[in-house]
Amino acid sequence: MNYEPTDGGRASYAPNEKRDCTVRAFAIVCGLSYAESHSILKDAGRKNQHGVHFDTVLKVIGWRYRLKRRNDTDTTLRGFVEAHPTGRYIVLERGHALALVDGVVYDNLSPTPRSKVRAAWQFVGIK
Repeated sequence: MNYEPTDGGRASYAPNEKRDCTVRAFAIVCGLSYAESHSILKDAGRKNQHGVHFDTVLKVIGWRYRLKRRNDTDTTLRGFVEAHPTGRYIVLERGHALALVDGVVYDNLSPTPRSKVRAAWQFVGIK
């Protein structure tokens, strides 16, 4: 499984921010800076230093996406990556979101290949 360690630009914008995995994943998948992603999610209701329910935010910001069905996500991270070698996804594990772009996992944590994928949103554009 290919992995690229990254903080998504947090160190240069908000080094003390915590619980921002969705901000980082959103920035990477959409090709935004951390600052742009942070601002968009804040405008959509995310509070600093707090996690966010991403499916609710998507509706507010007008992100076009395909939510992968349960049988698509009832797998391990390794299995999901292998089944989706192309495309741009935000993948939700238990309490953590990461970016998957064209078969490469982008995150600040080393991925756990056996972790269970809870949900995944495929980025298809901005309205």
